[in-house]
Amino acid sequence: MSTVSGTRWYMRHGSRIRGPMAEQQIRSLFDRGRVEKSAYLSKDRKEWVPVTTIEWLYGGAGTDASDEWSGGDAHDERQWYYSAAGQKSHSLPQSALAAMFVSGQLPSNTLVWTDGWESWRAASDLPEFASSTSVKRPFLSRFSNRAKVAMCVAGLAVLVAPIAFFMMLAGNREELQQQQAEIDRQSAEKAADRKFQKEQTDTLAQTYATGEARRKKDISDGEARTAKTIAAADAKNEKNHQEQIANSNKNAAAQADLANQQTDAINKQTNATNANTDAINNLKNGH
Repeated sequence: MSTVSGTRWYMRHGSRIRGPMAEQQIRSLFDRGRVEKSAYLSKDRKEWVPVTTIEWLYGGAGTDASDEWSGGDAHDERQWYYSAAGQKSHSLPQSALAAMFVSGQLPSNTLVWTDGWESWRAASDLPEFASSTSVKRPFLSRFSNRAKVAMCVAGLAVLVAPIAFFMMLAGNREELQQQQAEIDRQSAEKAADRKFQKEQTDTLAQTYATGEARRKKDISDGEARTAKTIAAADAKNEKNHQEQIANSNKNAAAQADLANQQTDAINKQTNATNANTDAINNLKNGH
Protein backbone atom coordinates (compact mmCIF):
# COMPACT_ATOMS: atom_id res chain seq x y z
CA MET A 1 0.00 0.00 0.00
CA SER A 2 1.36 3.38 -0.95
CA THR A 3 2.35 5.87 1.64
CA VAL A 4 2.04 9.64 1.51
CA SER A 5 4.82 11.74 2.98
CA GLY A 6 4.59 15.29 4.21
CA THR A 7 7.03 16.50 1.60
CA ARG A 8 5.91 19.64 -0.23
CA TRP A 9 6.57 19.73 -3.96
CA TYR A 10 6.78 22.28 -6.74
CA MET A 11 5.67 21.33 -10.24
CA ARG A 12 7.09 23.03 -13.35
CA HIS A 13 5.72 22.80 -16.87
CA GLY A 14 7.49 25.08 -19.33
CA SER A 15 7.94 28.43 -17.60
CA ARG A 16 5.00 27.94 -15.24
CA ILE A 17 5.65 26.77 -11.66
CA ARG A 18 2.92 25.66 -9.26
CA GLY A 19 3.19 24.87 -5.57
CA PRO A 20 4.11 24.08 -2.98
CA MET A 21 1.70 21.11 -3.11
CA ALA A 22 1.32 17.94 -1.10
CA GLU A 23 1.78 14.54 -2.77
CA GLN A 24 -1.96 13.94 -2.44
CA GLN A 25 -2.68 17.07 -4.52
CA ILE A 26 -0.22 15.99 -7.21
CA ARG A 27 -1.74 12.47 -7.26
CA SER A 28 -5.19 14.02 -7.69
CA LEU A 29 -3.98 16.15 -10.62
CA PHE A 30 -2.27 13.10 -12.14
CA ASP A 31 -5.44 10.97 -11.87
CA ARG A 32 -7.41 13.72 -13.67
CA GLY A 33 -4.85 13.91 -16.48
CA ARG A 34 -3.64 17.34 -15.37
CA VAL A 35 0.04 16.33 -15.06
CA GLU A 36 1.93 16.35 -18.35
CA LYS A 37 4.73 13.88 -18.96
CA SER A 38 7.01 16.77 -19.79
CA ALA A 39 6.54 18.30 -16.30
CA TYR A 40 9.23 18.38 -13.59
CA LEU A 41 9.03 18.16 -9.77
CA SER A 42 11.27 19.77 -7.15
CA LYS A 43 11.35 20.15 -3.41
CA ASP A 44 13.52 23.27 -3.33
CA ARG A 45 12.90 24.86 -6.79
CA LYS A 46 16.60 24.36 -7.53
CA GLU A 47 16.99 20.71 -8.50
CA TRP A 48 14.28 19.35 -10.76
CA VAL A 49 13.48 15.79 -11.88
CA PRO A 50 11.03 14.60 -14.55
CA VAL A 51 7.67 13.43 -13.22
CA THR A 52 8.13 10.21 -15.20
CA THR A 53 10.92 9.25 -12.81
CA ILE A 54 8.70 9.60 -9.71
CA GLU A 55 7.80 6.08 -8.61
CA TRP A 56 4.64 7.01 -6.71
CA LEU A 57 3.23 8.51 -9.94
CA TYR A 58 4.56 6.28 -12.75
CA GLY A 59 6.35 3.41 -11.04
CA GLY A 60 3.48 2.09 -8.99
CA ALA A 61 5.87 0.88 -6.29
CA GLY A 62 4.23 3.06 -3.66
CA THR A 63 7.46 4.25 -2.09
CA ASP A 64 7.96 7.57 -0.39
CA ALA A 65 8.89 10.25 -2.91
CA SER A 66 11.62 11.54 -0.68
CA ASP A 67 13.65 8.42 -1.57
CA GLU A 68 14.22 10.03 -4.98
CA TRP A 69 17.00 12.15 -3.47
CA SER A 70 17.72 10.81 -0.01
CA GLY A 71 19.65 7.66 0.68
CA GLY A 72 18.15 5.58 -2.17
CA ASP A 73 19.89 3.52 -4.76
CA ALA A 74 19.78 6.47 -7.18
CA HIS A 75 22.97 7.87 -5.68
CA ASP A 76 24.71 4.54 -6.31
CA GLU A 77 23.83 4.62 -10.03
CA ARG A 78 25.92 6.24 -12.73
CA GLN A 79 24.93 9.86 -13.28
CA TRP A 80 24.02 11.05 -16.77
CA TYR A 81 23.20 14.28 -18.59
CA TYR A 82 21.12 14.76 -21.73
CA SER A 83 20.86 17.62 -24.22
CA ALA A 84 17.43 18.91 -25.24
CA ALA A 85 16.81 22.00 -27.37
CA GLY A 86 20.47 22.95 -27.01
CA GLN A 87 20.24 22.95 -23.18
CA LYS A 88 22.16 20.63 -20.88
CA SER A 89 20.05 18.89 -18.22
CA HIS A 90 20.90 18.38 -14.57
CA SER A 91 22.46 15.06 -13.55
CA LEU A 92 20.14 12.04 -13.60
CA PRO A 93 20.66 8.43 -12.50
CA GLN A 94 20.70 5.92 -15.34
CA SER A 95 17.34 4.42 -14.35
CA ALA A 96 15.65 7.85 -14.41
CA LEU A 97 17.05 8.67 -17.84
CA ALA A 98 16.04 5.22 -19.13
CA ALA A 99 12.51 5.82 -17.84
CA MET A 100 12.34 9.03 -19.88
CA PHE A 101 13.20 7.04 -23.03
CA VAL A 102 10.62 4.37 -22.20
CA SER A 103 7.86 6.93 -21.57
CA GLY A 104 8.61 8.71 -24.83
CA GLN A 105 9.52 11.95 -23.11
CA LEU A 106 12.88 11.89 -24.92
CA PRO A 107 13.53 10.55 -28.45
CA SER A 108 15.94 7.63 -28.80
CA ASN A 109 18.53 9.73 -30.65
CA THR A 110 18.90 12.20 -27.75
CA LEU A 111 22.52 13.13 -27.03
CA VAL A 112 23.75 11.99 -23.60
CA TRP A 113 26.96 12.40 -21.64
CA THR A 114 28.52 11.08 -18.46
CA ASP A 115 31.69 11.75 -16.51
CA GLY A 116 34.86 10.65 -18.26
CA TRP A 117 33.56 11.12 -21.80
CA GLU A 118 35.12 13.58 -24.23
CA SER A 119 31.99 14.08 -26.37
CA TRP A 120 28.24 13.58 -26.41
CA ARG A 121 26.74 10.41 -27.92
CA ALA A 122 23.32 9.30 -29.12
CA ALA A 123 21.53 7.19 -26.51
CA SER A 124 20.38 4.69 -29.16
CA ASP A 125 24.05 3.82 -29.85
CA LEU A 126 24.80 2.94 -26.21
CA PRO A 127 24.31 -0.53 -24.71
CA GLU A 128 23.29 1.09 -21.40
CA PHE A 129 20.06 2.35 -23.03
CA ALA A 130 19.59 -0.25 -25.79
CA SER A 131 16.51 -1.78 -24.20
CA SER A 132 15.04 1.61 -23.22
CA THR A 133 15.41 3.30 -26.62
CA SER A 134 14.17 0.26 -28.60
CA VAL A 135 10.85 -0.05 -26.76
CA LYS A 136 7.93 0.10 -29.18
CA ARG A 137 5.24 2.06 -27.38
CA PRO A 138 1.56 2.09 -28.41
CA PHE A 139 0.72 5.20 -30.32
CA LEU A 140 -1.70 6.60 -27.73
CA SER A 141 0.75 6.06 -24.89
CA ARG A 142 2.72 9.02 -26.22
CA PHE A 143 -0.09 11.39 -25.27
CA SER A 144 -1.47 12.63 -21.95
CA ASN A 145 -5.00 11.81 -20.80
CA ARG A 146 -6.10 15.31 -21.74
CA ALA A 147 -4.69 14.86 -25.26
CA LYS A 148 -6.44 11.48 -25.57
CA VAL A 149 -9.77 13.04 -24.57
CA ALA A 150 -9.20 15.85 -27.08
CA MET A 151 -8.50 13.31 -29.86
CA CYS A 152 -11.65 11.36 -28.96
CA VAL A 153 -13.73 14.53 -29.05
CA ALA A 154 -12.18 15.51 -32.40
CA GLY A 155 -12.91 12.05 -33.85
CA LEU A 156 -16.48 12.17 -32.61
CA ALA A 157 -16.89 15.62 -34.14
CA VAL A 158 -15.63 14.29 -37.48
CA LEU A 159 -18.24 11.52 -37.37
CA VAL A 160 -21.13 13.68 -36.21
CA ALA A 161 -20.43 16.67 -38.49
CA PRO A 162 -21.63 15.04 -41.78
CA ILE A 163 -24.80 13.75 -40.13
CA ALA A 164 -25.54 17.14 -38.62
CA PHE A 165 -24.81 18.77 -41.96
CA PHE A 166 -27.31 16.61 -43.87
CA MET A 167 -29.93 17.06 -41.11
CA MET A 168 -29.43 20.80 -41.35
CA LEU A 169 -29.85 20.67 -45.14
CA ALA A 170 -33.06 18.66 -44.83
CA GLY A 171 -34.49 20.83 -42.08
CA ASN A 172 -33.62 24.11 -43.74
CA ARG A 173 -34.69 23.29 -47.31
CA GLU A 174 -37.79 25.46 -47.10
CA GLU A 175 -35.81 28.28 -45.53
CA LEU A 176 -33.22 27.96 -48.29
CA GLN A 177 -35.99 28.13 -50.90
CA GLN A 178 -37.40 31.25 -49.25
CA GLN A 179 -33.94 32.77 -49.15
CA GLN A 180 -33.48 31.94 -52.85
CA ALA A 181 -36.85 33.51 -53.68
CA GLU A 182 -35.86 36.63 -51.76
CA ILE A 183 -32.53 36.69 -53.61
CA ASP A 184 -34.36 36.37 -56.94
CA ARG A 185 -36.74 39.19 -55.98
CA GLN A 186 -33.87 41.44 -54.98
CA SER A 187 -32.05 40.57 -58.22
CA ALA A 188 -35.16 41.51 -60.25
CA GLU A 189 -35.46 44.80 -58.36
CA LYS A 190 -31.81 45.55 -58.98
CA ALA A 191 -32.24 44.74 -62.69
CA ALA A 192 -35.25 47.10 -62.87
CA ASP A 193 -33.26 49.78 -61.07
CA ARG A 194 -30.37 49.36 -63.50
CA LYS A 195 -32.77 49.62 -66.47
CA PHE A 196 -34.35 52.78 -65.04
CA GLN A 197 -30.93 54.30 -64.37
CA LYS A 198 -29.86 53.48 -67.93
CA GLU A 199 -32.97 55.14 -69.35
CA GLN A 200 -32.33 58.21 -67.21
CA THR A 201 -28.72 58.27 -68.34
CA ASP A 202 -29.72 57.96 -72.01
CA THR A 203 -32.28 60.78 -71.62
CA LEU A 204 -29.72 63.03 -70.00
CA ALA A 205 -27.19 62.21 -72.70
CA GLN A 206 -29.71 63.01 -75.46
CA THR A 207 -30.72 66.27 -73.77
CA TYR A 208 -27.10 67.26 -73.43
CA ALA A 209 -26.38 66.42 -77.07
CA THR A 210 -29.38 68.49 -78.24
CA GLY A 211 -28.36 71.44 -76.09
CA GLU A 212 -24.77 71.18 -77.26
CA ALA A 213 -25.86 71.16 -80.93
CA ARG A 214 -28.10 74.19 -80.34
CA ARG A 215 -25.31 76.00 -78.56
CA LYS A 216 -22.88 75.34 -81.43
CA LYS A 217 -25.52 76.51 -83.96
CA ASP A 218 -26.12 79.71 -82.00
CA ILE A 219 -22.40 80.33 -81.90
CA SER A 220 -22.11 79.71 -85.63
CA ASP A 221 -25.07 81.98 -86.40
CA GLY A 222 -23.70 84.68 -84.17
CA GLU A 223 -20.32 84.47 -85.83
CA ALA A 224 -22.00 84.70 -89.27
CA ARG A 225 -24.04 87.76 -88.21
CA THR A 226 -20.95 89.36 -86.77
CA ALA A 227 -19.01 88.74 -89.99
CA LYS A 228 -21.88 90.16 -92.08
CA THR A 229 -22.08 93.25 -89.89
CA ILE A 230 -18.35 93.76 -90.10
CA ALA A 231 -18.43 93.35 -93.90
CA ALA A 232 -21.28 95.87 -94.23
CA ALA A 233 -19.45 98.32 -92.01
CA ASP A 234 -16.29 97.88 -94.03
CA ALA A 235 -18.19 98.46 -97.31
CA LYS A 236 -19.85 101.55 -95.91
CA ASN A 237 -16.56 102.88 -94.66
CA GLU A 238 -14.99 102.19 -98.04
CA LYS A 239 -17.86 103.99 -99.83
CA ASN A 240 -17.57 106.98 -97.52
CA HIS A 241 -13.85 107.01 -98.08
CA GLN A 242 -14.30 106.94 -101.86
CA GLU A 243 -16.92 109.70 -101.65
CA GLN A 244 -14.57 111.77 -99.54
CA ILE A 245 -11.82 111.25 -102.10
CA ALA A 246 -14.22 112.22 -104.96
CA ASN A 247 -15.38 115.30 -103.10
CA SER A 248 -11.80 116.23 -102.39
CA ASN A 249 -10.94 115.82 -106.05
CA LYS A 250 -14.04 117.83 -107.10
CA ASN A 251 -13.16 120.62 -104.70
CA ALA A 252 -9.60 120.62 -105.94
CA ALA A 253 -10.79 120.84 -109.56
CA ALA A 254 -13.15 123.69 -108.71
CA GLN A 255 -10.42 125.53 -106.90
CA ALA A 256 -8.11 124.95 -109.88
CA ASP A 257 -10.77 126.31 -112.29
CA LEU A 258 -11.29 129.31 -110.03
CA ALA A 259 -7.56 129.86 -109.90
CA ASN A 260 -7.35 129.63 -113.68
CA GLN A 261 -10.23 132.06 -114.07
CA GLN A 262 -8.58 134.47 -111.67
CA THR A 263 -5.31 134.07 -113.56
CA ASP A 264 -7.10 134.76 -116.89
CA ALA A 265 -8.76 137.83 -115.40
CA ILE A 266 -5.43 139.09 -114.11
CA ASN A 267 -3.87 138.40 -117.48
CA LYS A 268 -6.69 140.28 -119.25
CA GLN A 269 -6.35 143.17 -116.84
CA THR A 270 -2.63 143.13 -117.33
CA ASN A 271 -3.09 143.15 -121.11
CA ALA A 272 -5.56 146.01 -120.86
CA THR A 273 -3.17 147.94 -118.68
CA ASN A 274 -0.37 147.30 -121.14
CA ALA A 275 -2.66 148.46 -123.99
CA ASN A 276 -3.49 151.63 -122.14
CA THR A 277 0.16 152.22 -121.45
CA ASP A 278 0.98 151.72 -125.14
CA ALA A 279 -1.79 154.12 -126.13
CA ILE A 280 -0.49 156.72 -123.74
CA ASN A 281 2.99 156.23 -125.03
CA ASN A 282 1.77 156.59 -128.59
CA LEU A 283 -0.04 159.75 -127.76
CA LYS A 284 3.03 161.13 -126.19
CA ASN A 285 5.15 160.20 -129.15
CA GLY A 286 2.62 161.81 -131.59
CA HIS A 287 2.90 165.18 -129.95
